[in-house]
Amino acid sequence: MGAVAAIMLLVGGDDALTGLQNLTIIAALPFALVMIGMAVALAKDLRSYPLMLRRAYATGAVEQAVVEGITRHGDDFVLVVEPAPCADDTPNTVAFLPADVPAGRPRD
Repeated sequence: MGAVAAIMLLVGGDDALTGLQNLTIIAALPFALVMIGMAVALAKDLRSYPLMLRRAYATGAVEQAVVEGITRHGDDFVLVVEPAPCADDTPNTVAFLPADVPAGRPRD
């Protein structure tokens, strides 16, 4: 393509340059459409990525905890995030707190 472009520029002058620019834009259009499609597919796939799902779940849990804290204690409460106590001291274990543990606790 480089040799053809050089010959077109030598023979055609300014009109050849405009034609070459238009040809380049037209040739790049299918690749641009493929790239846009890949970007859309990536965005859709990232919605189901586990880290994004955990973030959405965590945001909802914090919002629910704040609503519960305001409902129980009014505006005078502090939301404290602490690691859950584990049954044994091994790392990477999940411990669930009882349902009656309040979401927020009043300030001292």
